[in-house]
Amino acid sequence: MVLRLKYINALCLVLPVLFFTVRCHIYAVSPSNTKSAVLVSPYIDEYFENSFKYFLENFKIYVYKNVIALDKVYHEIRKIEAAHRNIPPEWVVTRKTNFPDVQSNGQYALEFWMKNWIFNSAFQTRKIEQADAYFVDFKCTSLKNTQRKRFSSQRFVQQYIRHYVKKLEERFTHSVGEFNFLNHFYVCSHDMGAECLRSAPRNFISNAIGIINTADFLGHEADAHFWNKYEDIKPAGQSGLIFNGHRDITSPPYLKNENIKNNKTFRQCKYLAMFLGRTEGRVTRGKLFELHKNRSDFLFGSAYGQEYVSAFYESKFCLVVRGRTVWTRRFTEVFQYNCIPVIISDGYLPPFSNVFDWTSFSLRIAESDISKLPQILENVSEKKWYKMQSQMDIVKHHFLYNDPPKIGDAFYIALYEIWLKVRKFRRSV
Repeated sequence: MVLRLKYINALCLVLPVLFFTVRCHIYAVSPSNTKSAVLVSPYIDEYFENSFKYFLENFKIYVYKNVIALDKVYHEIRKIEAAHRNIPPEWVVTRKTNFPDVQSNGQYALEFWMKNWIFNSAFQTRKIEQADAYFVDFKCTSLKNTQRKRFSSQRFVQQYIRHYVKKLEERFTHSVGEFNFLNHFYVCSHDMGAECLRSAPRNFISNAIGIINTADFLGHEADAHFWNKYEDIKPAGQSGLIFNGHRDITSPPYLKNENIKNNKTFRQCKYLAMFLGRTEGRVTRGKLFELHKNRSDFLFGSAYGQEYVSAFYESKFCLVVRGRTVWTRRFTEVFQYNCIPVIISDGYLPPFSNVFDWTSFSLRIAESDISKLPQILENVSEKKWYKMQSQMDIVKHHFLYNDPPKIGDAFYIALYEIWLKVRKFRRSV
């Protein structure tokens, strides 16, 4: 009972993390396209520089090696399928002896790189007792890719992770038991997000920190999808799993930093706003297009290559509109091409929201207010636009990836957020 109370106290201490009082650090910058202006710092913590330095010097991570054989997972799934004789064919899991790696340059590529980058960094320790945090590398996208059908792939991912975590509990009693997974983290870049843990032990579901793209704190994605079907997927009495902003971290979708410089000016921009991308089957995007498709100062449609890139340079604002899920790769493209983002995705927690004050370099509009979009954007003065653009210049490198990583890039900021959360847990237990 005492141990349980300690963990409850640890979680309670972390609950206010998204509700920090934003302390404004005022300083002067000189944008190339405007006069010197006094700006509010984009960093939530005014002592960010000192805190980040301490993190670099002290944080240690232990990476678990693969602890579960695929054959055991297939055997357990066969037992479940045998108990459900009328299971639809698209739910049947096919057996493979290994699983393909995630692509090294796609939007899910953080799953591919995270383990390698930690191994080649000063953060890694081979002495488990020295670790501050523990990385659980189960690559949910690779697991999904073992199956041709999405139904069966969801089941396979969830069952594999269940056995993986149970094996950790058996083999690593000290590192697991000390904080009951509060200092463990994993990456799931795929749309399933926290749903990959559906069948995992409850203490891992509740405590482990996810680095996730589908950062939907309202839970719409978990409630709407089709994987809540059989007992092995939805235990009795358990509702949809959702992203928890107090525990989890929103990762920027993977995009390698190309170090592009963009010196566009307010008056040279041809368009007030742009969105180039698919609208079919994406309700919010379709509504946006229907409402504003006849405006000459809005750029809609599809484009590729240099034409697509040029649209970012020619627009004052770039619309980051939810697709079938709350996240989109445009959350990193706006930083690559230095375009002020306008977020239209209810329930989405932007990347690294515990570190950066997004209000200093972005706008957010409720999906119910997209009819008012032109008026909202037109009310942004030239002076304010330049201030926001200057803030983008300051923070853009924090949201992009490099190989090998560079200090301060998205890899480092993701681990910095892990460090912040783990420190709070350790202080409270």
